[in-house]
Amino acid sequence: PYLGSSPKNLSVSEPPDRCSRLRMSERCFTAPDLHKIGVLMPLTDNGDPQHWKAMACAALLAVAHFNARDGSVVPAFSQHSGLSSLAFNLSARLYDTAYTPTGAVEAFRVAQDAGSAGLVGPYRSASSISLYPRGDFLNLPLVSYGSTSVVLSNKPAFSRTVPTDEDSAAVVVSAIGGFGWGKFN
Repeated sequence: PYLGSSPKNLSVSEPPDRCSRLRMSERCFTAPDLHKIGVLMPLTDNGDPQHWKAMACAALLAVAHFNARDGSVVPAFSQHSGLSSLAFNLSARLYDTAYTPTGAVEAFRVAQDAGSAGLVGPYRSASSISLYPRGDFLNLPLVSYGSTSVVLSNKPAFSRTVPTDEDSAAVVVSAIGGFGWGKFN
């Protein structure tokens, strides 16, 4: 198999014959490539290295749990769920965005060149805004865990796991009205 079945095997080997960024075709998305995930996150120059180290560990642990079909944290990963019948494992590689849009573009390029079939991240909306056109063009999905800008809504290859700023504001306004608060000091 392309990736060993051991849940500890989280490294990515060099990709088999990848298409160029400008010449995409069906062979870019054959089964051996579908399980390779690039994780875009700030690993340097971010002001809070411990937080991001913990986030990086969490991402790699999630991949290990998926591969082991271990449902101790995410019950859907359990061997008793439908996922146990899937005949593939995931692999993940971390790519440093340096917490900047320019760093995110470079991390995207390196992850795409390494054969990632999908990307998790980046965290910042400014970085995601600079990446979503590339993801759309290359049909390379991005799933952000922190980008909240409404500018990113309804983009074909972009998804998020957090609500937009607009949705969050609507909830706050609704809560304020629901509690009957009329004044703030």
